[in-house]
Amino acid sequence: MTPDALQTLQLADQIGGMTMDEATRAAVHAFYRLYKTTQSLLNTEHQPTHTEATRSLYEAAREANAKMQAAGLLQVNESDFEALVRQVYPDVRICGA
Repeated sequence: MTPDALQTLQLADQIGGMTMDEATRAAVHAFYRLYKTTQSLLNTEHQPTHTEATRSLYEAAREANAKMQAAGLLQVNESDFEALVRQVYPDVRICGA
């Protein structure tokens, strides 16, 4: 985790909320796209081909990983990351989902 990400998380603990910088917000949006892509592939009536499903998941996962790395969020625990995501997307449930 980058020093900036750690400082942001520590500040969030102090004030009970987190102000997201641009990199963190981009990571949250990319993760949400991965989340929705996964849900869509699991809940669709039309089963995509293995190649289509693999490509969709790969692209979404690659983007989310790159954005999370850029924001220093790859080492953040699940519950802290879920709290970040839920600031923008309150319907998302990651932990225990």
